[in-house]
Amino acid sequence: MLKKLFIFIICLQINSLISNAQDIVHVRSHNERHLNWYGDFYGKAKFPSADTSVKKITMKLTIGCPTNGCSDWDYTVKVFARRKIGLDTANKPIYEYIEFARYITPYSGDKNFGFYRDFELDVTDFRSVLTDSAEIGVKYEGYSDGFTISLDYYLHLGIPIREAYKVVPVYYGGFPYGDPANSIENYIKPFNFTPDSLANEVGLQILQTGHGFGGNEDCAEFCPKYNFIKVNGTQRYSNLVWKDDCGKNPLLAQPGTWLYDRANWCPGEMVRPYYHDLTAYVNLDSTNVVDMDMTPFTNNGNNSCSYNIAANLIYYKNRVATTDLILEDVLAPSKKWSYARFNPICSKPKVKVRNNGNAAINGITFTYGVKNTGNVSTYNWNGTLAAYKSIEIELENPVFGDSTQFNVTASPTDSSLTDYDMSNNSFVSKFDLVKILPPRFAIELRANTVPSENYYEILDAAGNVVHMKDDFKANTMHRDTISFAPGCYTFILHDLDKDGLSFFANSDGVGSIRFRNMAGTYFQSFNANFGTEVRYQFIIDPTKVGINLRDEEKSIKLYPNPASNKVYIENNGNEELKLVKISTITGQLIHIYENMAGVVENGILLPKLPDGMYMFEIETNTKIYREKLQINNR
Repeated sequence: MLKKLFIFIICLQINSLISNAQDIVHVRSHNERHLNWYGDFYGKAKFPSADTSVKKITMKLTIGCPTNGCSDWDYTVKVFARRKIGLDTANKPIYEYIEFARYITPYSGDKNFGFYRDFELDVTDFRSVLTDSAEIGVKYEGYSDGFTISLDYYLHLGIPIREAYKVVPVYYGGFPYGDPANSIENYIKPFNFTPDSLANEVGLQILQTGHGFGGNEDCAEFCPKYNFIKVNGTQRYSNLVWKDDCGKNPLLAQPGTWLYDRANWCPGEMVRPYYHDLTAYVNLDSTNVVDMDMTPFTNNGNNSCSYNIAANLIYYKNRVATTDLILEDVLAPSKKWSYARFNPICSKPKVKVRNNGNAAINGITFTYGVKNTGNVSTYNWNGTLAAYKSIEIELENPVFGDSTQFNVTASPTDSSLTDYDMSNNSFVSKFDLVKILPPRFAIELRANTVPSENYYEILDAAGNVVHMKDDFKANTMHRDTISFAPGCYTFILHDLDKDGLSFFANSDGVGSIRFRNMAGTYFQSFNANFGTEVRYQFIIDPTKVGINLRDEEKSIKLYPNPASNKVYIENNGNEELKLVKISTITGQLIHIYENMAGVVENGILLPKLPDGMYMFEIETNTKIYREKLQINNR
């Protein structure tokens, strides 16, 4: 075991040195640009020249609130490159638009200045437009004041497994759907293309979202429909343009219909692209035709039904290897806000891997462990990962202990395969520890008017159901006292209609879910507007009764920090605010706020305070939170 641990640590250190040795060039095209009123917002950015070899490009999109707060509505935000391709008859520039990322804003009428969320995505395939002096545009399709956006690009220098050297735009725009007098097929017409002599491979990336609803089927926002990809007259691929997990949105409890499933988007999330390898179906030395069709549909009574489509052909050259396994991310354990709905954990880690090669990988071996525990685990996944596909894989239970760093390495199980780039096969994830609960405690669920939609279960570390309850009565408080042996457990509260115990857009009433100890003190509450499920892991350890060694994610937070004349309260747990006290760090009381009406929306106007650190005590209906806040008046 010690020998395996030594080898594992050495491998991690070597991979870390390789990764750190790689040069990374940082480029920013937009710096907190204020998006509003259906505008186009351009930025010039200086990228490394086309003759600079780039292995990978990661883009970070940061969305935030301007000084007057965020917009109430869910709007489309497109990120694209604009390239001049000629002049028209009036001697005005003609441009082509290459959209490479799309985001749908959340319902954010309750968010104020200081709120932000960031997202990372791989845009390596668009290296040919992210080169030299590039003009990057952001189109905000919102009829109101809106948001701020920052765009950062991180270019990892090195030789890619294949070079994406050219982008050919196929479709770009919003097109009507279901209009018998103006078919969408008039816009997504067959597209002829002839790869140049450098091309060895051809791919197709599609960003597609449906918008508008009413009439029959509530298309295109709320109706699942297929697109069909034909190459040289033969259908090769199809995609259901639909996203069925909006009720698991990490930005939960938005003041709008955030939990409704939609046509390949959810409010507050990046839009996932569809990617297809066309190489096997393309004649590299002659003209080809690619065409996209939609499920036939006639829209009765709604003229606003449409699809927003951006499709781009990607040409590749200079492939240097067939196998390249990438460990893209650790979903759990993780501190990332986007994975907070199923973190922290004390059982099975979950990772995301990608096959970046052009041949299938049969079997993946994971070596992993938690820092300072002295234990290293190995897990063999025996599935098949197709070329250019990603998959999430759950590993077996490691030993967690009290460390907060998870290390994992992935490699093809077949030792005869040579992985092209070993520097992207390892990942280090920082995480928070789960909470230690008392050996005996009570679960209190107040059902709403439709209790048949709800049931909860508790799983042990192996995933076995050790407790379940589903016999709830409408508008009734149910108390369920539980007691388990020492170990790691997962509590899951399900809602079969995916609209939680409280949601403004239905008539189900309001319920609640929380935990309390035998003395009657509530120590864990959950937001009733949770959508599809509540998922919460905890540890039972009688040797640590009454000792909470794990910091739970606070449902009440202050921002910004530092502050000057105003501070806002982020109420993620939907708790009832009672009062706020401000004290010096030595305990001298300065001010008490007792009228909490509208404080989440409007913030707290602070008294004139000297610069320094202060203690804020926030009392709710369930507990008292304490946070330090720095005041800077400069």
